[in-house]
Amino acid sequence: MAFSGTPSSTSRGRTQGTLSEINVTPLVDVMLVLLIVFMVSAPLMEQGVTVNLPKANAGSMDEAPEQVILAVDKSRKITVNGQGVAKGMLRERLIGIARQNPGSRYSFRLTPQCPTASSPRSWPR
Repeated sequence: MAFSGTPSSTSRGRTQGTLSEINVTPLVDVMLVLLIVFMVSAPLMEQGVTVNLPKANAGSMDEAPEQVILAVDKSRKITVNGQGVAKGMLRERLIGIARQNPGSRYSFRLTPQCPTASSPRSWPR
């Protein structure tokens, strides 16, 4: 076998070692083809290609809606966007935010140790 790891004897008594040469001809052929491809494509890169794009009718994008984060910690202290809220003022504070920014997104953050984490109905009002 031509690619075996151990020398084997041929029919004429000679030993044949492993074939450790690389046939360079296919490698040179591939390199020449790649050279020609890049030589042809290089001038096209400099000129560029004119593309007719469709006109968009969409207006400018609005800003992302404000995100309101309501957080309750383990001592049942409520904060809205990092600012503490007095007891009994949570409803008025959220209504005020909703009137100022009608498209606001609301997120609720509870600490795992919060006694009211299991049921939002038991939150202080």
